Amino acid sequence: HFPALSRNGPKMAVEVLARQASPVDGLLAALRSPRSAVRIWALIQIAKLGPIKAEQFQLDKQVSDLLRDEDSAVQEQALLTLGQQGGRGARHVDAIARRISMSMERRVRVAALHALGNLGPSAGSVQSDVLAALDDKDPAVAAAACVALGRMKVTSLDGKLAGMESREPQVVAAACAGLSAMDRRVDAVGKQLSHRDPSVKATCSQLVVLPSSNGRQAAAAKALSGMTKAEDFSPELVRLLSEDAVLRHSAAQTLRDLAPTLAPAQKAELGSLLKGPPLVAGAAAFVLAEVGAAPDQIAALENLLSHKVEDTSACAVTASGAAPPLPAALRKPAVAACAALGAAEGGDKVAPRLTALLESPDAEVRAAAAEALGKLRQQTAVPMLLQGLEDASPAVVLASCRALGSFPSTETGAAVARLLEDPQPTVRASAAHALADMGAEAHVEKIAVLLDDRAPPVQVAAMRALATCERGQLHAAAVCRLALKADERTCVTALQTLMQLGERGAAYAEELHALLDAATPEIATQAHRALDCFRGGRDAVPSLADLPKVQLTIAAGTPGLEG
Repeated sequence: HFPALSRNGPKMAVEVLARQASPVDGLLAALRSPRSAVRIWALIQIAKLGPIKAEQFQLDKQVSDLLRDEDSAVQEQALLTLGQQGGRGARHVDAIARRISMSMERRVRVAALHALGNLGPSAGSVQSDVLAALDDKDPAVAAAACVALGRMKVTSLDGKLAGMESREPQVVAAACAGLSAMDRRVDAVGKQLSHRDPSVKATCSQLVVLPSSNGRQAAAAKALSGMTKAEDFSPELVRLLSEDAVLRHSAAQTLRDLAPTLAPAQKAELGSLLKGPPLVAGAAAFVLAEVGAAPDQIAALENLLSHKVEDTSACAVTASGAAPPLPAALRKPAVAACAALGAAEGGDKVAPRLTALLESPDAEVRAAAAEALGKLRQQTAVPMLLQGLEDASPAVVLASCRALGSFPSTETGAAVARLLEDPQPTVRASAAHALADMGAEAHVEKIAVLLDDRAPPVQVAAMRALATCERGQLHAAAVCRLALKADERTCVTALQTLMQLGERGAAYAEELHALLDAATPEIATQAHRALDCFRGGRDAVPSLADLPKVQLTIAAGTPGLEG
């Protein structure tokens, strides 16, 4: 709210908006507001624009001016905003680095380090300033420096981070996160799996902040995710699935990421954990859902379906926004068991139990059961899944919709097609995905309407559905329009779709030449691929009848799907 507009009424507001030369003029005015809260609000909105629009509107100069603001909270947000502006923000790395040494405020110094980390390798010219912060007496500043060096990919300093194990637990956890970001010294991170410190709180980046007697282990377990040769520590990670909540969450999520590399011995050990305490058994089932449970583990998973216990240890920090919500399968053993049975060899033997769970009073359990039945292709569950399309819980509607994609028929196709007009974007997208799985030619025209949907992810789902239908090529012109005018993700998908629409898609090759010089590398690269495909002749384009089904899962709460 702008005081001047409030005093002079709606008429003046309309006149001011009419005089704006660009969509960001209002934000620029807010940056000059005498109120700190308004300036901070404007900085947050500018950060949300992202690096592409930052390049388009070139707001970095106005943002950097606020690094000298009298209010440290404004300085903090200005730093964080510059960190989100990509190449434009990288122009100010020297000014950002100066805030590390010149500011007396912890929040400003930490924000400066976060900003440099977010700018990545483009901030490499000021690595010496970040290195100096590693020795700061304030653990929060030193920890932020560890993470920043990792995100900046300063691999020459991996030894420095690996040698931080004698520092405060908060700093050690951040050093693990930094080494993970640069994918170096997996040995140093893995070493922390055997470390115990009773005074620790696990506080590394993206780790749930909860009291734990095994905080360094939890930080290391989280940091190992995505690191080269992390699978060497799988045996230790399996043994960390314990009743310590932080340790269990971290180890389970990393093991799930390492699922393809787990040896038979670790899979067997996970199976033995299914007979332990419910929350530990649930964590094991969470991993087995990705690994694939063995037939001799089915009975234990079925028993787990009866447990109604829920891990609420992380509720406070996730509700406050300090950490992302835990997956339902990590909180509820019954949900984890459903997921594991859906992926298990012989899981169809417990289909009646899963079908019964479609009437559970717990919406997350109903949704998990629906997903599992879809994966197991249990035809007898179709009537209940159709009822799930009318469930009061959006999660159950989405799960039932996705599951019905495995059961193509006139009845299921018609029921799912009705959801193409649902007011919720997530539901519309899921319906398009399910119809794509069905190969529902009868509903091509209804799917094509979604090309004009106001939610870009719904447009993406519609295009991928059209690519699986023979008559989808009739809408190549609308797909080409999206390639030329839509946002980045939608544009790339449109180009990919045109490559799959046979001669109708190739007919728009000339229009795509304008995208070869697109400012976004992903768009330019995909345009080159599309034109190369078209130049290759008809044989370079897959025939529509032979196109594979496109897998697209859009979860509730996905950015861009609100409203």
